[in-house]
Amino acid sequence: MVRLRNVSILLTAALVALSATACRGSKNEGDEKSLIVINAPSAGEVRRVLVNEGSPVREGAVIIEIAVQQDSPASKSPTPDPQARARADVEAIRKDIAGAEADVKKTLVEVQRVEQLVASGYASQAELDAARAKYQQAQRLLDDLRERAQRAQDNLTFERGRSASAPAAEPSEQVVQIRSNTSGTVRAISARAGQRVSAGQPLATISPDNR
Repeated sequence: MVRLRNVSILLTAALVALSATACRGSKNEGDEKSLIVINAPSAGEVRRVLVNEGSPVREGAVIIEIAVQQDSPASKSPTPDPQARARADVEAIRKDIAGAEADVKKTLVEVQRVEQLVASGYASQAELDAARAKYQQAQRLLDDLRERAQRAQDNLTFERGRSASAPAAEPSEQVVQIRSNTSGTVRAISARAGQRVSAGQPLATISPDNR
């Protein structure tokens, strides 16, 4: 009888121990399910980690800072390129020069034709003077365009040199503060200062306080 009682006591103790273990396992499983993971809102570089594993945190407290690169306002609203504008001016004047050269040749041919007619008595001196005036006007226009073309070419050369020596525009940087969305204890830190992170990458895990 004594032996049976001892066996019964041992079985009861074992059942109690198993029940306690099961309760602890259920509690741990519940804790794991209640963990909150803080993810990176965007890609960037971790600048500072302001908490340690095991540290208590309050809701809204900054836990990590990330530097995020942003396009500068100038790159979002592009301004006219001075070099492209200067190049367009050169091309436009070259086309005008080609037309002016054709007019000079045309008016010169007309002058020569009228000169022959005057020599033959089929045209008057007034007609010859008018033809010569048109030729001179076309020649003055051509000379003016050639001067403008030289100035435009000089301007293009200047803009090319300035563009080559200008420093490249760098994107601006914004520091984003990652805050805890609950009060609790930091269970894990998944990022370190200087690390590059992508959007949605886990940064920290927090175990919320029991409420």
